[in-house]
Amino acid sequence: MLLLLLACQPDRTPTWAFDPVWITPVADDILGFQSWQIYGEPWRDNPDARFYVCGVVVQLDGTPTACDDCIAAWETTATLVETDCPDAIASDPLFTSVVAVGIGEASPDAEAPYPGSRAIGWIDYGFGWEEHGWAWPAALDEGGSGTVPWDGTEPYQLWPRSIWPLDPTAGTTTPASRSAP
Repeated sequence: MLLLLLACQPDRTPTWAFDPVWITPVADDILGFQSWQIYGEPWRDNPDARFYVCGVVVQLDGTPTACDDCIAAWETTATLVETDCPDAIASDPLFTSVVAVGIGEASPDAEAPYPGSRAIGWIDYGFGWEEHGWAWPAALDEGGSGTVPWDGTEPYQLWPRSIWPLDPTAGTTTPASRSAP
């Protein structure tokens, strides 16, 4: 019986990392949280919560900076604040590598959540600016409304369009090889 139960357990080898970001304005600065969610191998083809392995929460404190494609951008200091991951995973430098976040113009992507109410989210993991995915007023997640483009007065959610592969043997990320979920 025990063998049967073990055979039915999902693969919990840390294989994929997904990193939504939430930011809120504090005067001209921002306070944000990046919640890295780590999943096992089957999650890529079946994004089910049962494949969750652990998480890493990073606080982002940001001050205004420049970004050519952004309406607003902030240089950030990333600080690990909470994790339920083993040290071999939680200590991966990628999790605290964000050096800047930004919000761009309205997104024309029809695949994005909240069509007509989302922008392009930008991020810099220390390799230069890249599209992170979509950004929208956090109030939309609660059934409320918000302003697009960002007007500097409300919290925003930045939702990634790609995931990070992890090397399950080394517990490390491979930032050069992100892929779409």
